[in-house]
Amino acid sequence: MATPLIHRPESNGASTQTVQAMTPGQAEYALPATGSALGAQVAAVLGVLTGVWVALSPWFFTLQQGGTNANTVDLISGLAVAGVGALALVSARGFASLQIGSALLAVWLIIAGPILSHSHVITDAMFWSNSWAGGLLIAGAIAAWVPDGFWRAFFFAGHPLAAKLWGPLVGPAVAVISFVCSIGNVPLAVVLWKGGISFGGVVAFIFADLIIAPILDIYRKYYGAAMALFLLGTFYTAMATAGYIVEFVFGGLGLIPSQARARIPDQGISWDYTTWLNIVFLGLAAALIVRFARTGGVAMLRMMGGPPDTHEHDHSDSHASHGD
Repeated sequence: MATPLIHRPESNGASTQTVQAMTPGQAEYALPATGSALGAQVAAVLGVLTGVWVALSPWFFTLQQGGTNANTVDLISGLAVAGVGALALVSARGFASLQIGSALLAVWLIIAGPILSHSHVITDAMFWSNSWAGGLLIAGAIAAWVPDGFWRAFFFAGHPLAAKLWGPLVGPAVAVISFVCSIGNVPLAVVLWKGGISFGGVVAFIFADLIIAPILDIYRKYYGAAMALFLLGTFYTAMATAGYIVEFVFGGLGLIPSQARARIPDQGISWDYTTWLNIVFLGLAAALIVRFARTGGVAMLRMMGGPPDTHEHDHSDSHASHGD
């Protein structure tokens, strides 16, 4: 089969050159990369890694007390997430529409634990692992789907005063539905910062990792619905207030960084001082994990993940035996 050729004129007026024609997929990669296209590729990579972790998690954690439903759910869901991510990764620019599948699977990962808990005791390990994995997939999908124009309009980026007043109020609200807690919310904070949210809004969003939906559900289970709502209102007020303080104090001192300089890290692995630090602390983490396992840590986790009524029953039996 002959290779198709095209004639490309030189910009300096010289004679044309004959070059190989590109297929539609190759032409797509020849176009300038867009933010959403790069976001789709990043989301695809996260999908593959996260899916593999979810699929392998039953071999590292006890997901449920009795039965294997939770193990089966994580194995099938994890492989499905990894498959969708791999398919998106080999597609041109990540094929952002495939992230719909990853996002739907992420929602399923988050709600699977509560659904299964009606028939079996699901351990905290499954709740935390699946909530983290699902939140990471949702954050990647948001970065891939949502154009910058939406965020700029939503955060009143063209109105400085309105943005400063709105940002600390809406930042915690975005955090509640993002499902991403602790340091995992920093990449999404960069997406929001580039999208136009105020500096105080970013700070309030990062502080709001204590009121994301899975943690609110934990508050409800341990303390009841009334106390969970009280904690939500108290934390929300404190986080928004802190955002306002940071916004106006840092703004008054001229310490707010430029949004134009913010970027999502996209460089590859490089051999520098951070590599050595990673190696050192990975070794330290490995030593701590080994010590944890040798001193009964695994058994402790299994006991903590078991049904509370079992422990209470054992405790009452021990008292009865002492009484006899």
